Amino acid sequence: MSFYGGASSYVDGLPKGWHEEADVSGTFSEMFAWARLVHDQGACALPGVSIKMGPFVAHMWEAVRLGFVQGRHAEFVQQGLRWGFEVGLHPDRVWGHRFFKNYESSVSDAARPRVTAATEARVAIGKTLHLGAVVDTTLAAVRRIFDAAYIFPMGAVAKPLEPDKLRPTDDHTRTGLNAACDMSGPPSLSYSLDTYAEMARRLLPGFAMHVTDVEAAFPMLPFAPWIWPFMFHRFFASDDPTTLHLYCHLFCHVTFLLIYLEGIFISFIFLSNIYLYLSTFINLYNLVSNHMR
Repeated sequence: MSFYGGASSYVDGLPKGWHEEADVSGTFSEMFAWARLVHDQGACALPGVSIKMGPFVAHMWEAVRLGFVQGRHAEFVQQGLRWGFEVGLHPDRVWGHRFFKNYESSVSDAARPRVTAATEARVAIGKTLHLGAVVDTTLAAVRRIFDAAYIFPMGAVAKPLEPDKLRPTDDHTRTGLNAACDMSGPPSLSYSLDTYAEMARRLLPGFAMHVTDVEAAFPMLPFAPWIWPFMFHRFFASDDPTTLHLYCHLFCHVTFLLIYLEGIFISFIFLSNIYLYLSTFINLYNLVSNHMR
């Protein structure tokens, strides 16, 4: 899979197509600073990244040597950890400015405070940038500063295990971003989940199962900075509940990385009966022999 967002795609530490001089109000100054951080030190230097690139990459290539991970998958992941992940996008497939309003499921009186809480929780841990209140000149500024940018419509769905909370949803189908992704690779970004079938085959009489979830696994991988302008959304802040504020998601779902690198975990903790379902690790125990298979 071709990769766009390397060093040659930057001008003065910022992605091509960004015009810092047009930001007369300084609204996007933090966004510029974080993009330069990626350029100078790598995507794993971003405040919201919990992956330690040096040890992770060293273990990854050891797993390649042992035959648990394909070399091309490791190259793809290392490139993403250095420059940010592009999730099958290329600038030739995204253009123009598309701004959408949020869905009723997120802005209703009952939903609004819970979506605000979820959004601000992401801001607090560095997964999302809070760029300030949307004023009369904000959208015009976005058009001037970024050659192409989208504001996606946001909805919300209930969290089954936490009924007092809502999960914000990003509609990238509406903006056209999903259609612009090329998932074919190589390496392919498409995957299928057959964990249920594997568990049914192996969870025999005399076995027990232990399930471990990776907390906040989905927003774990940093997008390449040139993709950030397609991750804008607007919502209300807790200290300003009547005014829309501009936010930018900086992180993407971890699922495809886990699919690629399941072998790393297997090779270094020596478990032959470990399964992966999205962000959940599932271990099967043989109770008769009293050891983990």
